[in-house]
Amino acid sequence: MRDRIVSLLQKLSLAPGPPGMEDAVRKIVAAELEGHVHKIEVDAMGNLIAVREGSRPVRVMLDAHMDEVALMVRNLRKDGFINFIPLGGVDPAVLLAQRVVVHGGRGPVPGVIGAKPRHVMTEEELKKRPEIKSLYIDVGATSDEELLSMGILPGSFVTFDAPFQARGDLVIGKAFDDRIGCLVLLEVLKSLPEDAPTVYAAFTVQEEQGLRGATVAAYRIDPEVAFALEGTIAAD
Repeated sequence: MRDRIVSLLQKLSLAPGPPGMEDAVRKIVAAELEGHVHKIEVDAMGNLIAVREGSRPVRVMLDAHMDEVALMVRNLRKDGFINFIPLGGVDPAVLLAQRVVVHGGRGPVPGVIGAKPRHVMTEEELKKRPEIKSLYIDVGATSDEELLSMGILPGSFVTFDAPFQARGDLVIGKAFDDRIGCLVLLEVLKSLPEDAPTVYAAFTVQEEQGLRGATVAAYRIDPEVAFALEGTIAAD
């Protein structure tokens, strides 16, 4: 049981899912739900809505979002570096030297986030926290033409290249907000008793950009009771 859960969490964690590019996560969710729900639909926004019919006369909505905080290419620089913008609540202070993957039109391209070297910074610059505008992504290109040849364009999504590790009862990985919620929701759907109410499970999109998918799903389902399954920092 534990090994199966950890293995599923690993698959969910490693799947790329920036806001608006949740396809890989949605595919995993759909495969896991086969044989456990009565209906699966994907709406125009990209939300996957699964229905597990029950015997009680109440409509319950359970929500977990598939997307993760990420970055997006803003512009390609003449020197081959990439300027970017955040998608979701990204703290620039934790970005420096992070490994990333740029999802270009010709496949994923590995890169690393860099900044102006310390030895050429002014004393004032050294005292400041880093800002997004002062950072860039380096994929080894030397010109904007080379970036274009890699399939990288303004608007290309960027995800963090973080391995998944399990150590005893602890796990380390990316996108636990909210792949943990997706994992819990999948397990709930697999274990609902026959006398449960009808459950509408909404695996939603673009939460990190303003709860967009969940808002659409809630209006469509119109539940009497709703629960959001969310991930956050440890409070201990």
